[in-house]
Amino acid sequence: SCIYKKGVHTTQLIKCVCINGYKWVCWKVWLCRIGAVCSLGLLLVLFNWRPRLGILARCKSCPISMADVLLLKVLKFVSLRL
Repeated sequence: SCIYKKGVHTTQLIKCVCINGYKWVCWKVWLCRIGAVCSLGLLLVLFNWRPRLGILARCKSCPISMADVLLLKVLKFVSLRL
């Protein structure tokens, strides 16, 4: 879905945002917790540094209406002078 916003000085900003929904999977969450303990917390540092990896490791894809977590990705950012 694309969001259109009008900015200052007659500049139009166009953002195309991709929204994905994810639902927690209990066994994946526990597996990541065990992995965090075995790696002495390095896995948590990785998930803090790259949150998308943490979501992909602990969740499964689902419709947005059923999602526990939403992942937003900005596809385009264009500034147009009117």
